[in-house]
Amino acid sequence: MNELAASSARAPGSEDQLDLAGITGALWRGKWLIAAVTFAVTAVAVVYALTATEWWSADVWLSPAEEQTTRNLSNQIGSLGGLVGNLAGITVGGGGNAEPLAVLQSDGFIREFIEKNGLVDEIAAVAGLGDEQGNVDIRDAVDFFRDAALAVEENRVTRIVVMHVTWTDPETAAAWANILVKQLNERMRQRALAQADSSVSYLKVELERSNTATLQQSVGRLLEQQLQKAMMARVNDEFAFRVLDSAQPPNQRSAPRRRQIVMFAFLFGAFLASFAVALQWAIRDKRLETVQK
Repeated sequence: MNELAASSARAPGSEDQLDLAGITGALWRGKWLIAAVTFAVTAVAVVYALTATEWWSADVWLSPAEEQTTRNLSNQIGSLGGLVGNLAGITVGGGGNAEPLAVLQSDGFIREFIEKNGLVDEIAAVAGLGDEQGNVDIRDAVDFFRDAALAVEENRVTRIVVMHVTWTDPETAAAWANILVKQLNERMRQRALAQADSSVSYLKVELERSNTATLQQSVGRLLEQQLQKAMMARVNDEFAFRVLDSAQPPNQRSAPRRRQIVMFAFLFGAFLASFAVALQWAIRDKRLETVQK
């Protein structure tokens, strides 16, 4: 009776040791299968890494060009001037990167960029777009470019913006990045010029209607600022963003990361094969226990 109790007390530990030994033995017996599966998975990963489309990312570093002008405008105009400015549709203070970044990533601007530079066919070839007749929907090209080729990062503290353009050719990626910034500045410049001209027309009418010296002075300051803004829009090419560092063709590709792909495939193949061998042993061992009982 004592022997039976002692045997039962040792059973859990003995079973753990036997399980560990059994799994180790099973893995050793299946080492060639594990090696073969690991080699096959790694070989497939190597082929993929060598044949996958290469992507290159070009970066442009930007800073907001209107921030200082907007701050000066806010400091110079008092509360009454701000009230008149709001009535005239003039934004005093604020601004920043929100509007130009929204325009940059909008469907309309990207579509204009693609059509203006004749990029539909090139994008379709890379993305595999088009029907059996070779017709490409421009909306598909816009979606692919926005999702796969364009990325924007903004530092909320420094207000520095980094725009990434990723493509299958480093020279093309750099050229597109620089063109995008140029066209964005031009779009924002034309928009600001139209707004300034409209505001000038409105303020001239208000200046003639005003019947108090204080109101005339406030409107006059706003009018002066809008004339200055219109002048700056006409002569400044970098209206929305100043280019701190233009895009250059990258020396290293951003994808595929061949070394990481191969290493991951090797580890995954070894794990998958080892797990399959261990699972097969566990099932077989369970069946033997059932038969013995």
